[in-house]
Amino acid sequence: MKNLLLLLVMCLCLGRMSVRAQTPADLNEGLRLVKDVPTGVYTMSWWGKTGRTYFIQTSSDLVNWTYLPLVESGAAAVTGIQFTHSAEHQFWRLRYTDAPTGGNAQTADFDEDGLSNQEELDQGLNPFSADSDGDGVGDADEVDFSLNKTGNDMAQNAASLQYNDVNRLVQKVESGVTRAVQYDREGNITELQ
Repeated sequence: MKNLLLLLVMCLCLGRMSVRAQTPADLNEGLRLVKDVPTGVYTMSWWGKTGRTYFIQTSSDLVNWTYLPLVESGAAAVTGIQFTHSAEHQFWRLRYTDAPTGGNAQTADFDEDGLSNQEELDQGLNPFSADSDGDGVGDADEVDFSLNKTGNDMAQNAASLQYNDVNRLVQKVESGVTRAVQYDREGNITELQ
């Protein structure tokens, strides 16, 4: 009977330890991933520090990572998401920055490419790179011209895209028609003529 009681007390203590509150002092923002076995719902949570912006990435091979279309601002509290998935194995990681947001992390543009953080995530792009696929065509141009956001547009479209000496798109040829590109003072494409 003593052994059974000791085992029960140890289980209760261990159970308490696993549910201790996440705090600002926790390593890795106190990141936790917990599965509710009966429902199959996963909860990913962390301590969101004030002034910090959080992004979540996922991978099936630990080499190729993609962003979820989610931007979270820290508010000195535990924050997180719930999800289900059926992949045999899946990896998740939290990425954050202390870059200023101007009051709104979704509309901020951390890589200054003319697309907001949320617009980039919604398009499957990297909010920290002005050229997510590294093909020499900026993310804003790829979105504006419906180009391949994950492939080499320079090789695929070199004949139809013309750039100036500072690597700004100046014209596009579509169906034999050359269209000039105009920019506003902030460098955003305003129209094709």
